[in-house]
Amino acid sequence: MKRFAYIVSVVAAFSFFVAGCGDGVDPLLPPETVGNVGSSSNLGGDGLPVQQPGESYGHTSESLVGTLTQQANGCWTADLGDLPRLVIFPIGYSKPAGNGRVMEAPDGTTIRSGMAFDGQGGIVPARSFPGVPDGYWGNYLTFCEPELQEFLVLDSISPAFRPDGLSDDELVAMLDEAELSVSWGCGLGFTISSEDQRVALLVAPIDSGTAIATPVSFPDDQWYGTVMIGKNLMVNHCNDAIEGWKPVPIVAAQWPLVAGTLDFKPPVVEGWCSGVEPVPAGFSGIEIETPLGVLDLGDLDLVNDAYGCFAG
Repeated sequence: MKRFAYIVSVVAAFSFFVAGCGDGVDPLLPPETVGNVGSSSNLGGDGLPVQQPGESYGHTSESLVGTLTQQANGCWTADLGDLPRLVIFPIGYSKPAGNGRVMEAPDGTTIRSGMAFDGQGGIVPARSFPGVPDGYWGNYLTFCEPELQEFLVLDSISPAFRPDGLSDDELVAMLDEAELSVSWGCGLGFTISSEDQRVALLVAPIDSGTAIATPVSFPDDQWYGTVMIGKNLMVNHCNDAIEGWKPVPIVAAQWPLVAGTLDFKPPVVEGWCSGVEPVPAGFSGIEIETPLGVLDLGDLDLVNDAYGCFAG
């Protein structure tokens, strides 16, 4: 009798794999799966395992690139290039009734099984997850893939952006429209990118042993300056311990700085990467040579909060 009660509880908890209202079912799922799972659920919204309001999952949100798949039993997994993991979607995602392989974001964007995606989120061991082993997330794991001991918690997800096929006009437009607002510390120069990491600007000494005198006016024979346009440009910035599931930067275009004045006060570094204060810099009159001509980027405020630090 206990075994029967357990099976019933698991079935009830995982009825989100088919339509969440009415009598619609996913015609793509095997009949035996539909019959065993049921037709309604209060877990994770209408038909999807999603983050629950007020729950904390202990994940660090990072850039992700992968492929979504809905398995034959209705469970959603994502492969980040190393192995599949059970997915927990962002709050607000839902599954339209009668279509198990399609979901919708709160803004109406359609997400489908088999889709390559970009996102933000983190990997969490199942053993440290709330509701494992004796709650609804434990049931989720048991029903779907008990041998998979990690969840992929998604904070955002969108169809994959593919910069490689963009034209020069589109790439220059991306640079012209980008808001460079996120600074990245490391080394003896300065790096700043857009929040989505699709555009980045880097300036640094060509030789790390060069004595630094400021201000620096570009072009300069001891400094390089460049912009990159692409995808996930900063995911492994100043990092030589890269997990197998992390995405790699894709550079679709790279163009040189042909004008600009960088003004900052180089700190006295006593032992690399020890007790270093953030180093601010002003960068004015920035101009980039593009295939369509010179583009004026104006002025930027930069900061290197890990001046003198290097990967490793």
